[in-house]
Amino acid sequence: MKPITLFIKENNQSIDIFKDIDINDFEWQSAYSDNDYQKKCKGEVKKFADELYKDIKPYKRIEQLFRDSYKQYLSINKKLSKEKIDEQYNHQIQTINKQGWGQLESYSLEQGWWVFMYWIKNKNKYN
Repeated sequence: MKPITLFIKENNQSIDIFKDIDINDFEWQSAYSDNDYQKKCKGEVKKFADELYKDIKPYKRIEQLFRDSYKQYLSINKKLSKEKIDEQYNHQIQTINKQGWGQLESYSLEQGWWVFMYWIKNKNKYN
């Protein structure tokens, strides 16, 4: 099995990072709140974004991954309606557009998104 990033490089194409993954299999565990685990997730997710979005300026890559994945992250909460997901997504995108990614990342991005994306990164293996 190859990591998705190698598959993309070899085939010079973009891939739906959620293809063949049931996001409902993701389960939050209290250990994910640990600061060291969070740092690991952030580092690995940023590397993942760098490899997925090579055609985008480096400082915009993690933001693009967020834009491409935040709705899926929100949808793991079955209590949220599609309208509420869209509302929360739009609110976060407005924050990015007005104040920048750094502001969102520092003050209002849920730690669960980093863990979820780390989980997605590790699920992305292709033959």
